[in-house]
Amino acid sequence: MKQILLLTAFIFLYTISFGQNKNETGTKAKTHDPKAKGVLDKVSVKTKAFKTIKADFVVSREDKKSTKKDTQKGSLWIKGSKYKLDIMGTITFCDGKTRWAYIKESKEVNITEPDLKNDKLVDPSKIFTIYEKGYKYTYISEKFEDGLQLHEIDLYPEDLKQKVSRITLQIEKNEMRIHSVKYIEKDGVIYTVKIAKFLPDTEISDADVTFNKANFPGAEIIDMRD
Repeated sequence: MKQILLLTAFIFLYTISFGQNKNETGTKAKTHDPKAKGVLDKVSVKTKAFKTIKADFVVSREDKKSTKKDTQKGSLWIKGSKYKLDIMGTITFCDGKTRWAYIKESKEVNITEPDLKNDKLVDPSKIFTIYEKGYKYTYISEKFEDGLQLHEIDLYPEDLKQKVSRITLQIEKNEMRIHSVKYIEKDGVIYTVKIAKFLPDTEISDADVTFNKANFPGAEIIDMRD
């Protein structure tokens, strides 16, 4: 489960229980910036209209205590409440009620039941509407990067008890969709998720995002549900 725990620690989140640092947030976290809200609302409306999403992404981890930068590529397929996530040697399927995580190296499948009340790290599909609950936000700037015109917006979690102090979103101005998400932790670790390819409303069957034991012959099934 190490891969899954590491993944959920920095990437696909919704009502994230992130903490904030007073020195980091300053006065920016005290209001909901109307300019930022206008951009975010447009992103939300457009994203929710998609019936399916296929996305390739790159995740990087940086630590101020080390010059080493770790990078991983991954892919995510979303159809309704179901998704398939492939990253860090693990393929995860989830239908909103049950989660199957196939670890390629050990050839085992861990079955868990997401705790929708307490486990905030259960739904990667929410990366594209990450800001909607539990945040205050401010518009930082418009910039040109990776050949794109981008809006940059900072999010500040309302929950003060957790370890992430700030999230920075970069949003494609023309397409009005998230280009990257950066999670900045109090201890100086920074995780960045950058969307490399985004294909909305492409064909995804239920079988594509549903765990099927027959597709993983010889895998050990470990049911970790109560």
